[in-house]
Amino acid sequence: SIEQVSPPAGTFDTFELNRTISGDNEGYVQKNYAAAVKNTVKERADLNNTDWHRDLLTFNVTNRSSSMALSPSAGVPGNEVVVSGTFPDNASEDVRIWMPETGDEYLTSTDSEGKFNQSITVPDTSDRTPSPGENESIGVIAELKNNPTATYEVSTLEITEEPMAVSVNINDPAEGDVISKTNVTVKWSSQNAATHEVKIDEGTWDDVGTDTEHTFTGLSEGMHTVQVKAVGSGGDNATDSVSFEVNTTAPTVDITDPAEGEVFSTSEVTVSWTSDNTDYHEIRLDGGTWEDVSGNTSHTFDLEDGEHTVEVMATGGQGNNDTDNVSFLVDTTPPEINILQPAEGDTFNVTEVLVEWEGTPEGTAIEYYETSIDEGAWEDVGTDTERTFTGLSDGDHMVEVKGTDEAGNSGYEAVNFTIETEEKKANITVSDFSVSPLEGYAPLDVNITGEIENTGSAEGTVNLTIDGQNIDSWTVGAGGTETVDKTHEFQEIGNHTISIGDQSETVTVNEEEPGEADIQVNSFDVNRTEGEVPFEVEITGEIENVGDAEGSINLTIEGDIIDSWTLSAGENRSIEIIHNFEQTGNYTVELGDRSETITASQTDDDGTDDGSDDGTDNGTDDTSDNESDGGDDSPGFTLPVLAMAMTLVLLVYRIKKDKR
Repeated sequence: SIEQVSPPAGTFDTFELNRTISGDNEGYVQKNYAAAVKNTVKERADLNNTDWHRDLLTFNVTNRSSSMALSPSAGVPGNEVVVSGTFPDNASEDVRIWMPETGDEYLTSTDSEGKFNQSITVPDTSDRTPSPGENESIGVIAELKNNPTATYEVSTLEITEEPMAVSVNINDPAEGDVISKTNVTVKWSSQNAATHEVKIDEGTWDDVGTDTEHTFTGLSEGMHTVQVKAVGSGGDNATDSVSFEVNTTAPTVDITDPAEGEVFSTSEVTVSWTSDNTDYHEIRLDGGTWEDVSGNTSHTFDLEDGEHTVEVMATGGQGNNDTDNVSFLVDTTPPEINILQPAEGDTFNVTEVLVEWEGTPEGTAIEYYETSIDEGAWEDVGTDTERTFTGLSDGDHMVEVKGTDEAGNSGYEAVNFTIETEEKKANITVSDFSVSPLEGYAPLDVNITGEIENTGSAEGTVNLTIDGQNIDSWTVGAGGTETVDKTHEFQEIGNHTISIGDQSETVTVNEEEPGEADIQVNSFDVNRTEGEVPFEVEITGEIENVGDAEGSINLTIEGDIIDSWTLSAGENRSIEIIHNFEQTGNYTVELGDRSETITASQTDDDGTDDGSDDGTDNGTDDTSDNESDGGDDSPGFTLPVLAMAMTLVLLVYRIKKDKR
């Protein structure tokens, strides 16, 4: 009978498990995560033991190890494969290896490290009850016999109808290796091999089973060839070979760089060597700890100044060795150079100068000195500590001294001096001299500017004076320039002379500056802005002088002054003017910043205003007009009337003007 139950949560992982129930129980428990039966546990067992099997499903499979391997992982029925793995926490315990689908079972045990190794036979497919969807593979389980639920391992063995291809590859030693030992271990890897055989040179084949390494002992000096054969379960095989040399001659080592007693000016020193018949090298500095540098033949040290000794030891395959050593000096500090004479900035009136110096080594001795003048070429003077320079021209000069020690470090110092064999004179000129303003009222600030240039061969001084008194001065070096920009305040009334070099200007300072008038028009009005000529316009306004000095203001018509008024400081006044307009046109009447426009026009005989005065009709009727009208406007009457009106206007204007 079969009963289907669901597994407890967290109990199972995702590998496929077919477990045969041991003891008196028949059948097995299967957990399969194929899509069709995912999360389903099928239980087949004796009905009397159903509850016992259900309890068995609850053990925690997360204890499973993943270190088991099958070699090869596939095989033809009847062939053998090797099952190997590790239970690291279970040394020297019995291990049961079994295949649930066939019931095949093998017993072995772990070694002191928990490792196990067991050959099993690939079963025939007719002898198995396959898991769903697993017709071409079979599960293999390894578990602790006495505690199968504590930890176990699972792997899958593929079953094939045709033998798998066999291959083998020797991994060590490499082709052409030179080995300094008479015992040589050969290591290899293979695929689908049931057993391995080895032989050396012309010897016989030696079956080493499933081992993947073999040690040949007592080999003679010279070349040897080892062959490894991998044999499949069906008898097919593959072979690989390697040739190497056994050379047990004692090792030798020779340091090639640096040379004994060599001096270095850098802290990094590389030691190089050659060796023969050597397995590895060791190196040490100044009697310190030996450092393994393997097969390297050079090593770089970062060293402090001073003497050092390096030793190199080469060790052969038999443990014998050879040593070489070298001593050298590290000096990275340059010597100190001090020029004794001349002193910095000295001046000489001769054309030759003796330069003396001293050198103090900081590490190795000073090997030689070099000198240079005015950045010229360096000249080697050996170990001399003085040199005379001749034929020097007038002007500035610089001498440099450099000392180099045995390590190649160089110290340096320079000194500057001047040769003057001719009298030096200054030649100072002043250009762009300017004084502003040249006149004003006290107190008066005046700005004085100019450019000073010394075209001579010596420095010179130029003074700024006012009325002969020194106010400021400038000292200008040979070939130099200075800019003058100075302000001076004058308090004293009168004329003052400002001089600098050959330039001068006169400044006039007057008494306190008088005030200014400021006449404002507070009101401005005309009683009419248009009319037929002749007509009168009355102009009125209020004017006031708000300044601190007397001033005048004009009344203008079309720019012609009609009248003017003079007002003292603080005075205000009312104005009233009558003006007669006799000709047509537009007139602008202005008083200060105020203005009005007056339009004078004239009506023609047809009753229209022509707005102009062309001299043919001045706004009066002509004779023909008077006769046709039959009125009183005849020439004999009109002219006397006009003359009388003009006389009256002038009389009124005069009276009003006199009132002012």
